[in-house]
Amino acid sequence: MDKEKLTSFIKNVELKKTIIKNLSKAEGVIDNYDIRNTDFMNPFEKKNFISILKGLDSIGFRECSPSAMPERSIIQIFPEYIAEESLEKPYDIIKISGNFKFNKLSHRDYLGALLALGIKREKLGDIHVHEDCAYIIADKNVSHYIMFNLTSINKASITAQIIDEDDFEESIPNYQEKIITTSSRRADAVVSEIFNLSRAKIQEYILKERLYVDFELFTTNSREIKDGSLISLKGYGRAIFDEVISETKKGKMRARVKKVL
Repeated sequence: MDKEKLTSFIKNVELKKTIIKNLSKAEGVIDNYDIRNTDFMNPFEKKNFISILKGLDSIGFRECSPSAMPERSIIQIFPEYIAEESLEKPYDIIKISGNFKFNKLSHRDYLGALLALGIKREKLGDIHVHEDCAYIIADKNVSHYIMFNLTSINKASITAQIIDEDDFEESIPNYQEKIITTSSRRADAVVSEIFNLSRAKIQEYILKERLYVDFELFTTNSREIKDGSLISLKGYGRAIFDEVISETKKGKMRARVKKVL
């Protein structure tokens, strides 16, 4: 398998490294007729990886997550003659319980506690936070380590247990709707309006590689934002550029955005 040729269209260095690493697993499936799993991948990584997998012969693959619309999931690769329903899921669901009445925990709290255990981010899937509990999707290779070593989060004592998929409760993100007026769809123009920052500041953050759109690193100010795009600015949060709803008399665009709370 010529992995360099297969990934020649990818210009992002980090993305290319990730795809080549996981193509080695696909190569192992082809050579050894076994089943292999990638690490958890974000939507941008998955899109690029799956586009290559579709061109490979003699393998099948599936996206693995308990969520209806997962953000991060594992791609399981297997010989094409194996039926999907016979495959074991490559993840566990860990339920975190505790008394959170006076100590509300956020997604950042849970993720920080897991990373503090030495767990690599790519071994963790989505984290679904509720008022009284949370569900962590984790690679089977680290799930028992998490269960036995994660005993507190942000000074709150917790208990962790692996649960059946039928007991999993997916969280639904909360949004704050906002109408913005922007001169164009350029990244610096749109993002400055969403987060109430100057275009100069946004241009600075783009140079510092802090802006991602649909999980893809944006490195130029002039790239345009499409309807439905998920915008992530490190340090400021996330928002969805929902749609352009009208045009002002001066030719500017009024657009609806949804800030993720």
